[in-house]
Amino acid sequence: MRLPFVFTFLLAYAIAGMTLAEEPVKRDDTPIIPAPVLLVADGLNNDGSLVKNYRRGLDYAIDYFGNYGPYYVYLLSSDSEESIRQIYLQRAKNRINQNSETSTAREQIAEFMKRNNVTNEIKAVLAGKAEGGLTWTQHPPILYEDVTTNAKGREKDPLENTWGALHEYHHVFQMAHCDTKQSRSSDKHINSWMAEGMASYSSAKFMQNLSLIDFEDYMLQLKKSGANIGRPGINEYVAKHPNWQL
Repeated sequence: MRLPFVFTFLLAYAIAGMTLAEEPVKRDDTPIIPAPVLLVADGLNNDGSLVKNYRRGLDYAIDYFGNYGPYYVYLLSSDSEESIRQIYLQRAKNRINQNSETSTAREQIAEFMKRNNVTNEIKAVLAGKAEGGLTWTQHPPILYEDVTTNAKGREKDPLENTWGALHEYHHVFQMAHCDTKQSRSSDKHINSWMAEGMASYSSAKFMQNLSLIDFEDYMLQLKKSGANIGRPGINEYVAKHPNWQL
């Protein structure tokens, strides 16, 4: 009497095991975002300090905001024209849309290298001019770039170097949550004043967390200097526009 019961139990157990084994494995389709890539021109970072102090800020910012990208950092100088042109060629390759139906990879590279803003930027690099900042793409492939045309100053100023990395990555976080293809009045677009204010605040706070500056003193200095937002500072502007309100 007990044998059929045992057989039925084993059969049910086997069927259940087969059912579990045949269940489809759920996969996470979230794309894997690569770690940031730093491209450093010849003549820089000879002792490793340029990259070390930049990464000090970048790593802290990524730990706080999360990893967004792909993100490319270009630390450039006028020491080697060949090095600069190789870096810009790689920059063009990073922007290739592999799914383009209208142009080949070679055509996309040639088009990028011929852009007026790109040729002018290369000239600025080779002339030793200090320009640059965050750029991004609005169409595939979506990516973000921090471009410093003359990183010699950054190399000599570890605090400025770390601060810049923190500040620009906050902008990466902001742009990753905006849609600049929308109209400037759209809530989905970015507000430059708010964006700069937030990035200035967070980078100052993070610099204090890293024991590099005094937060309150730094923020008060912005009233005088205008910081990266430029002249005039807040005090100077308000003095000339007494009825102005933010």
